[in-house]
Amino acid sequence: SDSASNLNRLQGMEINDDGTKLFLIFHGASGTAPNTRLLEYQLSTPYDLTTISLNINAGIELEDEITNPNTMRFSANGKRIFIISHNDANAGIVQISLDKAYDTSSFTIDGGLNINTGISPSNDEPRGAAFSASGLKLYIGNDRNMNSADQIMGFDLVCPFNIIAGKCPAISKGDR
Repeated sequence: SDSASNLNRLQGMEINDDGTKLFLIFHGASGTAPNTRLLEYQLSTPYDLTTISLNINAGIELEDEITNPNTMRFSANGKRIFIISHNDANAGIVQISLDKAYDTSSFTIDGGLNINTGISPSNDEPRGAAFSASGLKLYIGNDRNMNSADQIMGFDLVCPFNIIAGKCPAISKGDR
């Protein structure tokens, strides 16, 4: 029988820049568990967890996109979320664009990348991700199998905070 802790496994968290929103990603287990999902919470007093409330008009169901979420990261402007899936051969990273910064009530799932077979060097058991300040470098850490060392791999990105071809923002005169 599934225990309550197996049905709602917290796998990652992020907080917005001003401490008024907390984002939690949960792994859905088989059986009676809810689907894998990202939930958005409001903190009426910044950084004070005693003032937390669930935003029922926001959040993202991710059952088809993420096999085993392990961490998430926002872009510097809060308009993209990147979620790592820790699942051996299906290890991946999913990119989600938000219509408004740090607001999951309106979003587009841009797509994902298998980081075990879709990039070189491969990364078969990712655990964490981080970006450089410019967003042009993505770092992914893993805990590979017991026969090889843990690693942190760096990847150059074509445009900031983007892993999906065709999703680079247009450059205008004011962007220089």
